[in-house]
Parts: sequence; C-alpha cells; structure tokens
Amino acid sequence: MPPLAGDNSMANGVDDGDGMRVPLYHRIYLQMREKILAGDVPEDGRVATESEIAESYGVSRITASRALNELAAAGLVVRARGKGTRVNPVGVARAEPIVSSVEQLVERIRRMGAETSVRLVRCDFVQAPPRVAADLRIPSGSPVQRAVRLREISGEVFSHLTTHVPADLGERISAEEMASGPLIGLLEGLGIEIDRAEQTISATLADVTVAPLLGVEPGNPLMRIVRVVYDSTGRPVEHLVALYRPDRFQYHFSLSRVHSPRTGGHWHVDDAPSDMTGS
Repeated sequence: MPPLAGDNSMANGVDDGDGMRVPLYHRIYLQMREKILAGDVPEDGRVATESEIAESYGVSRITASRALNELAAAGLVVRARGKGTRVNPVGVARAEPIVSSVEQLVERIRRMGAETSVRLVRCDFVQAPPRVAADLRIPSGSPVQRAVRLREISGEVFSHLTTHVPADLGERISAEEMASGPLIGLLEGLGIEIDRAEQTISATLADVTVAPLLGVEPGNPLMRIVRVVYDSTGRPVEHLVALYRPDRFQYHFSLSRVHSPRTGGHWHVDDAPSDMTGS
C-alpha cells in the first residue's frame, strides 16, 4: 500500500469538491471499510494493528488509531485492550432473500452489454482474497483470474466492475475477450451452463482508488452489488463486485409475495430491469 502524502490528518486530506478536505484517517477508514465489507480480511478476522496501519500507509499511530476508532464507531470492528481489533461478525445486517430467475439476470446483463461499452483496466492472475475464495469454494490464496473493468454509456463511466473466476476457467479467457463483452457470455461460450446466482445490493463509499476511475470524489456514495454465479453442477464460476454511480445508474424491480408452508413465504422478483440514466 503506497503511503498517503504527509501526516497531518486534517490538512493533508483530499478536496471533496466543495473546498473541504477529507482527513487522512477517514481515507484510511474508507479503504479498510471496503475490505471488511468485501471479506478481504484474514480468516481469523484480525484487523491490522495501529503500528501495521501506520507503517503501511505512512502515517502516525494517532492517525491509525482514529481510523480504527471510526471503524469501531460504525460497528464494523470490536477493539479490546490486549486482544487487538477484530471484525464484528454482526456488523453487517442480512436482508431477507429475494428470488428471481437466472434467465432474467442473464438477459439484463446481455442488454446492458449491448447498450454500453466496456474499458478494461486490468486483467491478471492473483491469489484469491479470503472472501472471494470462500464464495468460490476454493482454498484461500488459490490462483484466480481478476479483471477490473469500467462500463460507460454515452461516453460517461457509470460502473466499476471487479470479477474473479477460478484459474482453470480464467486461463481460457483472454484479456481481449474480457474487453469485448459481459463475462457471463464469455463463460457460456466455454460451454458452461449458468444455473443460478446469488446477489447482494448495499451502499458504500468511494475510496481513493475507485473514485478517480468513476470520476467522483473519495467518500462519495456508491451502489455496491456483489454477485456469485453458479453453473449447473453447483460450482461457483464467477465472483463480481460492481460499484455504481447512483446518479448514472438505477436498479428497478417489482416484487410479489410467494407463500411457502415451510418458510411462510419469500419475495419473488417479477421484473428487474437495470436502467442507465444520464447525469
């Protein structure tokens, strides 16, 4: 992690566009918050210490401590003297499941691919982060293909997409292909039958890496979608984290109640189009 310039936690922040400065400790908080929500933390849930954060980011321990305190205030970590700081397992609320068909999902993705353009930022092989590995059901640190792409409509970037696929599949997809269309279509081109997907929608804040790519300021709100796609054998074949500018993207769907004697019912998505709107 490159050090953040300077160590005046207030004066050396990033301009938010209104003449205000984002403090260094808050920039660190945003980056650590994103990693926690993405599950990119050690399997034991331990968060970096003040000393480790100070060394990694090139700041003082006071600044590092303020970042950890902000994480604790948000309910994302628990700090205990002598025991360090660990991720709070109940820090993220779980929503009631909503059921839809994979055909609707694939159709929406294909339509979006046809109506937008994609720009490939990065395509390489890395060790799977803990959360990605767990969702793909592979050992932590296993090789996976990672791709970072931006989607544009009418020349305006509206989404930042990070995908991970198991290495044996990624080896069959070139960087040129990753820049040509939706990943689900490429997987189907390999003969993989997409059977189902699990998707979570939440909100997050733009960090200092994503913000310039989306053309927003660090700390601006973003829509966050995490999706795991499975083939007909039940194997996870894709892990996606999508970040959207809410001023350029809307996710609209209608719901109906499906009753079940066992569970009492769940929500079913009747129609879930994704609408891209101009700023």
